[in-house]
Amino acid sequence: MKLLKFIVPIAIYFLAEWLIGAMWAMAIAAVLSLVQLVGEYARERKVNRSYLYDVAIILIFGVIDIACEGMSAGVMRVATPLMLAGLLLLSLYSKVDLVGNLGGDMFDKLMRNPYNRYNLRRSQRRMIVWCMVCAAVYAFAGLMPGNRAAQWIDGYMLVTVLCAYVATEIVAGRITARRFRGVEWVPIVEEDGRVIGSAPRPLVHNGSLWLHPVVHLHVVSRGQLLLQLRPMSKKIQPGRWDTAVGGHIAAGETLETALKREVVEEIGLRDFEARLVKRYVWRCEVEHEYVFSFVAESDGPFEPQNVGEVDELRFWSVDELRGSMGRSIFTPNLEQELNDWILAFLDKRP
Repeated sequence: MKLLKFIVPIAIYFLAEWLIGAMWAMAIAAVLSLVQLVGEYARERKVNRSYLYDVAIILIFGVIDIACEGMSAGVMRVATPLMLAGLLLLSLYSKVDLVGNLGGDMFDKLMRNPYNRYNLRRSQRRMIVWCMVCAAVYAFAGLMPGNRAAQWIDGYMLVTVLCAYVATEIVAGRITARRFRGVEWVPIVEEDGRVIGSAPRPLVHNGSLWLHPVVHLHVVSRGQLLLQLRPMSKKIQPGRWDTAVGGHIAAGETLETALKREVVEEIGLRDFEARLVKRYVWRCEVEHEYVFSFVAESDGPFEPQNVGEVDELRFWSVDELRGSMGRSIFTPNLEQELNDWILAFLDKRP
């Protein structure tokens, strides 16, 4: 129902354009959108930019219709899908995301999850391809007027292309579902840590920089810090020393459950008491993480459960940690935490 509010002015434009012409249709539909904007502002005390995008789309259609007056029906058939492709390209590759910003608050909430926006943009690209196919077929039909094939194209091509697009989306959806079947999904969060959706884990590590939550556990004992050596097989920071435990929170998993799971998997520790000491956002070239950083005191025993996840575990003294800083021995994320608070924390330990 909420989405209908933004579709109605555009639908009214096309109806009015057919009845009374593009100029009046543009005026009526734009005024309706502005009235809706003012009415919602009076109720909610905020400007819903989706109405402004409605007005922009209506004005674009109106200007195009006025510019195309006098064209033959054949030229219009070719021009219409090309215009739609142009609008989709504008939405994809400019700062004016017409498609992504329609639908008001309801659609906006969906689009906050970058995975939904990623899928929408892929769908737009497929629609552009079908628009170009439609324009090409109409142009071909224009070269053979009176031909039975051309008559069929004039009557059924648009419906055929729409059905083909829907079929393409169904197939693409199934391919995507199969691609990520059995893959771990992780939550996607905003800068304040609020969850806004989820996404397949491979997509958050492909340079997309979608913000997702992770847990770190720093294990200390007698003023020393336990670190793990990352295997050379790791794609990110191979062969460097890192936080004793670090891992993703799975979609639908609580912070406490994720911490216990990662601790057992990476260092084999089952009996421990951890406390949350810091939350922060970490960003590098390949990932963007919302980090929950915990501390626990333990002497072990440490028995990693996943072979290949950790090459070595050992305790480091404060002097060793300071002497190794800035020498590409530690991961950048660990160095940041050492500088920010860990070294100061260890200095206070007996």
